[in-house]
This record gives sequence, structure tokens and C-alpha cells, in this order.
Amino acid sequence: SLVNDYLLVMPDMTEEQREELPKNVITRALGMQDSVAVDMVPDEPKPGDVYVLCSDGLSGMITDEAIAKIVGDANDDVEKAARELIQSANQNGGDDNITVAVIRFTE
Repeated sequence: SLVNDYLLVMPDMTEEQREELPKNVITRALGMQDSVAVDMVPDEPKPGDVYVLCSDGLSGMITDEAIAKIVGDANDDVEKAARELIQSANQNGGDDNITVAVIRFTE
């Protein structure tokens, strides 16, 4: 999204500055062009690590801190975490489709 593109070049952007940017501007999406630039960050997950993959329908409705708290409070129950993330986003206005995958590494 445009917001994410700005955050890459201005990581110290305040919440107020972020709120002024249009949230509905998508700069990259699958299916819109023959190819798409993909950001990749090499990582080696360790047992117990939890990854959350989500659409802006979730990340636009609740903060990163709230996502981390919900996942942490789910006590390794990834299905419960996913349900509660979606419920929280919907309670905060849920005006977009929500996609979320919560992955816990065990080995």
C-alpha cells in the first residue's frame, strides 16, 4: 500500500502522519500486472515463533500491538488467535475483507 511504501522510506513517521495518507491506495497487487515486486526478508524461525500473515482488512483495523496481544493471549492456539483477530477487526469497523493466517513453528 501507499502507507507501507511511505513507511519504508520514512520509518519514523508519526501515527498522525500515517492517518493523513489515503489507506485505500494499493501500489502492488497480484493479478494486476504480469509480474509484481515482492518484498522478502530472510528469516529462520525457531520453535515457538508465531507468524501472522494478514490482509489490510485486519492490519487497517487493529494496531500491531493489539495483534501481538491477541496472539500472545491465545496461548499457542492459532485457530483461536485467528478467530479473535477477525472478531476484533470487525468490532473496530471491519469495512474490508479480512484474511489472516496464524502460523506457529514447533520444530
